[in-house]
Amino acid sequence: MTTSSERLHTRPSAASSSRTPAKASTRRMKAKSSRTKPSGAHKEERSRDWHNAWSSREKKYDEYFGDPAAKNKHLTLEGESTTAQGALKTGLCLLQYPPRTTRMSWVYLTHGLSQALSPNCPEPVAFELHVQWKRKDKGAAKLLQASVRHLLETPQPLEHGHILTSGEGLDLGVELLRHCMVCKPEGLSKALEHMNLLLLVGITDAEFQYALRVKPELADGRLVLLEALRAGGIFPVSDPSRMCLTRRRDFHRIWENAFKLVREKKSASK
Repeated sequence: MTTSSERLHTRPSAASSSRTPAKASTRRMKAKSSRTKPSGAHKEERSRDWHNAWSSREKKYDEYFGDPAAKNKHLTLEGESTTAQGALKTGLCLLQYPPRTTRMSWVYLTHGLSQALSPNCPEPVAFELHVQWKRKDKGAAKLLQASVRHLLETPQPLEHGHILTSGEGLDLGVELLRHCMVCKPEGLSKALEHMNLLLLVGITDAEFQYALRVKPELADGRLVLLEALRAGGIFPVSDPSRMCLTRRRDFHRIWENAFKLVREKKSASK
């Protein structure tokens, strides 16, 4: 059975070879074919570079988020356990790391998205995604899987504050969290910053609607929401069982303070 990651991903293979068309009867046609098709040595080099990038990324993940010797850290995009070799063969998987003394949440990361290709995404997206999840469950994998498939099928640049919404055809399949905000992680090592690792934070319909109500000429509603999530003790963790921020008694105070903060930053940047 073909998995979603197998359908979306292709990667260089050292075993594949370049073939000159059998009917190329002139030197001109042969020369043109040799210019447009990479040589076997070039394919081997691409394959070697691909594997080096894969190994280097996993090593950096291990050093920063978890234990290099941890077992069962490789998952398919569907959230099922797989082996390191199985993940490598697929070329796109998830990695999971348990809580640490400095972090009370589970971490789930895409592994290979920055190298992934698809019919609608002929060039790699050049970033990886991750979430911090309140507890160990498949909800995190569902959110990442939906985001990965959406980005590979409809490529788009992502920036701090961007919101991936259900209105764009994104089906997270996670209770409560119907959208996710793209954020720059805080406190990452320089090695991970160079990797362009982006954080996704799940948000509710009501929270998303409040962000849309902010007049653009006054402030960026997405940034107001981000500051509100931070002030409300929600950011950077996604928790499908949490109370929606808009239902809290102190919500209006939190929102007003977040709005003022974003306005102040906007004025200071002028």
